[in-house]
Amino acid sequence: LKNTITYTVVVVPACIVFPLLLALLVNRTLRGIAFFRAIIYLPVVTAMPIAGIMWKMLYCEQGFINGFLQWTGLCKDPVGFLSDPDVALLSIIFVTIWKASGYYMMLYLAGLQGIPVELDEAATVDGANAFQRFWNVTLPLLRPSIVLVVIISAIGALKVFGEVYVMTGGGPADSTNVIVYYIYRQAFVFLKMG
Repeated sequence: LKNTITYTVVVVPACIVFPLLLALLVNRTLRGIAFFRAIIYLPVVTAMPIAGIMWKMLYCEQGFINGFLQWTGLCKDPVGFLSDPDVALLSIIFVTIWKASGYYMMLYLAGLQGIPVELDEAATVDGANAFQRFWNVTLPLLRPSIVLVVIISAIGALKVFGEVYVMTGGGPADSTNVIVYYIYRQAFVFLKMG
């Protein structure tokens, strides 16, 4: 229960803020912006088992991330991203945020493109700077999109299973064991269906 609550408390705010920043970044009419939107959305269409195996290989002690950290001198010894109980849950949280950000970015982008340009122009004429326009015009009009993202990300965080199953199997030392994975183990590993 503690792991599930920790996971939810970290994932939901990150899935609110980070995709919003991405949506603001790609909500422009630049040449080739559709390509960048597609790249950001690509993790969403990647199957969770494939993404989990890929990140498991990146996180391993001889993997790319540890190699890069040692090459740059940031870490002398390899980091046990999935073998250290203090780091494993955070590593899974990062993968969840990476995988979900493109989906939530598209929800925000739809909301941003539904805001009338006239309101932003009127605020500019009234002397509002970029932050004031965002805070007083854009953010209130994005409230329905924000509520939708909060609900969907909270439900997704509370029922997390695939990342844990593929990457850690609830370990090390039950540090990534969440409610749904616990129920799965009780029912299908220990055959305690009741």
